[in-house]
Amino acid sequence: MDHIFLTARFLIGIVFAVSLTAKFRAGGWGTFLESIEGLAPRLPARATAVVVALVEAGAIATLVIPDAAAYGLMAAALLLVSFTIALLRAIRRRSSVSCGCFGTSETPVGKLHVARNVLLTAGACAGIAASVQPAAGAPGWQGSITAAAVGSVAAVMAVLTDEMADLFRTRS
Repeated sequence: MDHIFLTARFLIGIVFAVSLTAKFRAGGWGTFLESIEGLAPRLPARATAVVVALVEAGAIATLVIPDAAAYGLMAAALLLVSFTIALLRAIRRRSSVSCGCFGTSETPVGKLHVARNVLLTAGACAGIAASVQPAAGAPGWQGSITAAAVGSVAAVMAVLTDEMADLFRTRS
């Protein structure tokens, strides 16, 4: 179970770190505010953006501390569920807003973004479940490296969802 916990920490930590970094790159904050306005039009965009950035930063900070990492995964899961609800509402409204999760995107939100968030939420929940299981002994270095690699590769795939989808779209 330690390996699942470590995989989840890498997965969520990298995804949230890329997301938070994208918000503070040139033009990133404005893009993020626009996406909030489109995804959750009833919420105050600036306050919502600040809360999201703070929760992401807090989750990242706690994920590096093994004894606190489960709390970071819980915060991440709650935030991801909130994002998923906002995505579903935008899809239902037939909004053409793009997801500003990882910077500028041309792709309007869709089912693929919902699927990505559901899988990320599942990863966070798996990590939470693994954190409450008693350790079966010290994890070996090989398993730890594998867990870190799996979490890292999955995070890259989550961050590049739009780009990977573009590879498989048929062009006319």
